[in-house]
Amino acid sequence: MVSKTSPLPPSSWIRGVNIAGWLLAERMVTPYLFALNSCQLQGDWCFYPDQLGAPPTNSRHHKYCDLYSCQPHLIDVPMETDEVLDYPTDEKSLLGSFSNKAIAKEYMAFHWENFVTKDDVRFLAEVAGVEYVKVPIPHYAMNGILDEEPWVDGQWMYFVRFVGWARQHGIQVWIDMHTAFGTQNGFENSGESLPESPSCQHWINSPVNVERSIKAIKDMAHAVMDDNLRDVVTGFGILNEPFSNCPAAQIKKYSNDALKAVREIMGYDTAVYMSDSSNAASWNDGWWTDPSVHDHTYIDSHYYHVFSQRERALSPKQHIAYTCAKLAREIDSCCYEDHPKNTEVSSGVSRIVGEWSAGYDILPSEMTNKIMHAIHDPLLHKALLMDRKLSEERQEFLKNHVKAQMVSYESADTGASSGWFFWNLKMEGGAFAEWDFIRGIREGWIPKIPRKQTDSVSIFGSCDTIVAKTSDSMSIIHQFPDPKQIETSLGSAIDDDFVVSHGKTQRKSAINTRVERSSNNAQNDILENGKSKKSHWFHFFAFCFFGYGIWTVFLKNKFGFGHRRIEYNALHQTELSI
Repeated sequence: MVSKTSPLPPSSWIRGVNIAGWLLAERMVTPYLFALNSCQLQGDWCFYPDQLGAPPTNSRHHKYCDLYSCQPHLIDVPMETDEVLDYPTDEKSLLGSFSNKAIAKEYMAFHWENFVTKDDVRFLAEVAGVEYVKVPIPHYAMNGILDEEPWVDGQWMYFVRFVGWARQHGIQVWIDMHTAFGTQNGFENSGESLPESPSCQHWINSPVNVERSIKAIKDMAHAVMDDNLRDVVTGFGILNEPFSNCPAAQIKKYSNDALKAVREIMGYDTAVYMSDSSNAASWNDGWWTDPSVHDHTYIDSHYYHVFSQRERALSPKQHIAYTCAKLAREIDSCCYEDHPKNTEVSSGVSRIVGEWSAGYDILPSEMTNKIMHAIHDPLLHKALLMDRKLSEERQEFLKNHVKAQMVSYESADTGASSGWFFWNLKMEGGAFAEWDFIRGIREGWIPKIPRKQTDSVSIFGSCDTIVAKTSDSMSIIHQFPDPKQIETSLGSAIDDDFVVSHGKTQRKSAINTRVERSSNNAQNDILENGKSKKSHWFHFFAFCFFGYGIWTVFLKNKFGFGHRRIEYNALHQTELSI
């Protein structure tokens, strides 16, 4: 057990990269895959220049689409208040666009075959130092598909081939069941976006859908064993990002059932991780803390800097400070043996950051929409920013941005976390260059991953050091969309002193808070002991406290430092509103 005074990191760190947009298609990763046209719908296979997942240009299966004769396939996409014409937005609408499942499956097979290569796996191991990868897989990969559902299977044989490559290079593979029947959140990355507000209710409130999800987990786990993959497939994610309105009791029951299913089939040393539903602290209630049952289990969090306007508006130093202060504290909000004191890290469940990127000033949904509009624009027929270059100044910031996240998400000073996975392996074009792991390694703004026994802070320095050496020039902040032109979600107020001051004030880490709390408790113990031994001191302190109360209530705000504190608070609120 980790003590409150000398936290110990894991004996070996879990660090890796997600291979998203492959076995479960995501429009942000491969926009051209979703830019269907009339030729493709008829089985006349053609591809776009620079399309990820297309056959090699020297393949007999490769040809470019004639975009004068092949017309864009636009569908009515329901929104909250209206419908718009657009290309398919998620895998459900993509597959449902074909006249039958056989043609849809043949189309997807090109992508499954070519998106990830053996050379990619070699690069990860030999150049990037990667020892873990996480592979999102849809719930329907093992079939279980109803006739009226558009899903297709066939992904598993490509996964088996990939595991073989990983075995050759000593890389461990973690399955990530990324979707659920009925959708667990209503986002595009669940395979099925909802026109109404995001929700898990179509899944969690349907006993049939929940049971089908458990069966999908069992089927995948059995396939791992039947195909002799268990030496490489060492981890299993039981559901990605169920929305925050999922009732906690039902989510925890599902998690228990899924944990039991995986380990009864794959063995009790299988790593199992569950999403935090965007609130890791809510799991800090004694959940999964029994080391005999819950060793190698993880609460998985996803941290990004781009999904609110307030985050995208931060300066370079503030972005680093945001990671080092706010996100680091969120990492340390779970999981402990002695909650709510939070001084002894759990001997069972640990923490892991299953997704993060180097993106910081571009909102993915808005940029993806612009990309898709450009593809079907008859004057362009090309995705935006395919050849985007990153300036030297931007790359220099990205180095610090990445290192700060590596350091923070390991939380080596508290022992609360076991590691992280970067998102994503590769991205089509340059619009989302900051999310492209292979590009980051090649350009040098993502460092080679340290050996698993070495924590990142010992190589890259503390978060405070990284903040101090980061240039704060706003010349590399290019918010998209422009907040003056398009309104997007503001997000929560960012009122952390370390962030607001651009890293100039002292950062209060979770461990400092715990030490401070322990110190206060010790002082209280001393006072209690002194009171019992020398009771007459009680009257003296009572008099002092009475005088202090008079000062605080009646005099301080008018004459003392309380007046200055009020002025500071007013100034602080002004800074936040700018």
